Amino acid sequence: MEFRESFIVVGCPLPGSFRADARVIGQLEAWRSKNVITYYPSSGAAEIGYDRIVKFARSIEPKPTHILFVDYDVLPRPSTMKKLFEHDKDIVCGTYPAVRKNKIEWCLAKDRNAKKFGLMGIDDLPKNLFKVDIGSNGMMLVKMEVFDKIEWPYWRTQYEEDGSKIGADVHFFDKVKEAGIDVWVDPKLTCSHFKMVDLLGIAKNNSKGKTQ
Repeated sequence: MEFRESFIVVGCPLPGSFRADARVIGQLEAWRSKNVITYYPSSGAAEIGYDRIVKFARSIEPKPTHILFVDYDVLPRPSTMKKLFEHDKDIVCGTYPAVRKNKIEWCLAKDRNAKKFGLMGIDDLPKNLFKVDIGSNGMMLVKMEVFDKIEWPYWRTQYEEDGSKIGADVHFFDKVKEAGIDVWVDPKLTCSHFKMVDLLGIAKNNSKGKTQ
């Protein structure tokens, strides 16, 4: 399929406050065209927003071929959507950095079955397209047919017996893996991720690492 023959819903779930980075919204609106529309559901949880995006895409005509999920604080480059599309994968993601325990890592995990799976280290990103168990839910292009192969709820936050939290994005990637659907990441499509973080905490953590 050529890009001009596709119909893509760009879905960006917003919090209940409707807060979003203006740079992100500006880029998403710049993508609008005859075959690209945008949708911004607001809710108290991102997983509800993701679900509403799928329901919206299923309710409109003509039927979309893809959904591009973009978090409101993740800024893609102008070429990101088209480059994701050109891979022609059921699910393909860009990626972006995240702060976890005062450490900056890529928001993806190659191995879900590891005893304690973690995000990918900032220096460990491969150079070419690769498969993962957990992708970057906030910059993810999905073919509509994927949602015919997995059951609802597509996203759901869960808790283990020890009280540990399993995020809604992990639930989604577990479901697609069970359905035999591969998740791909293009490491060349890195995006900005805007967060309010304690820079002093990160600085102290990095300083300790150098002195050990």
